[in-house]
Amino acid sequence: MTAGPSSRSMELILGCFKKDFDFWGADLGMVSDVASFAQCLQVCRNTEGCVSFTHQPETNRCWPKSMRFGAIPRPKVGVNSRNLDCDGGDNGCYKPNFDYQGADLGRVENVESFSDCL
Repeated sequence: MTAGPSSRSMELILGCFKKDFDFWGADLGMVSDVASFAQCLQVCRNTEGCVSFTHQPETNRCWPKSMRFGAIPRPKVGVNSRNLDCDGGDNGCYKPNFDYQGADLGRVENVESFSDCL
């Protein structure tokens, strides 16, 4: 039997992920056919000057942003946003290629992507 993450570990993972929240404005463009939040993260990482992004799962659109939190951060149902500096920053919500050894709560197999863990 495999255990899922605790509410505390999910809180740490989701600390960067702003569900139903729009980082409006400061767009570096709009990219279509971006099926997941994780893919939108990659779009931002690959876009010069991108420091945050907003993803709309219903339309598969991704907006890389030139400002943290966009120009006007605001609640908006159906879009999800994140600041890029969350990667390994002082808030520690996500660190690529890093394993926090020990104290595992369980193991879940056949997970295809980071966003599937959210």
